[in-house]
Amino acid sequence: RFMLKAINRAEVKMLSTQHEALFWFVDKVLFDKLPSMLVQVVGLFTVSVNARSKSKASRRTFVVQRNLRFSFNHPRKPCVFDLKGVGKSRRVPS
Repeated sequence: RFMLKAINRAEVKMLSTQHEALFWFVDKVLFDKLPSMLVQVVGLFTVSVNARSKSKASRRTFVVQRNLRFSFNHPRKPCVFDLKGVGKSRRVPS
């Protein structure tokens, strides 16, 4: 039903500064039946992990979104999608 997406600092800053406009838009979509292809943002979370050997904490920010394809014959096991190509080279061989 939901997707967890890792986001970078620029995206965190945009969501933090534009949250009022985003919530207004989602309100219009939900209650006034405004058509939209924008994915609903459910939450924004920062996870910090303190390593025992390091004094610096590792931080990662995630956004939780509704999965638009959940009802389309979803598998019983969870799938991992690399939407932006972060895990692999973004270039396609020609």
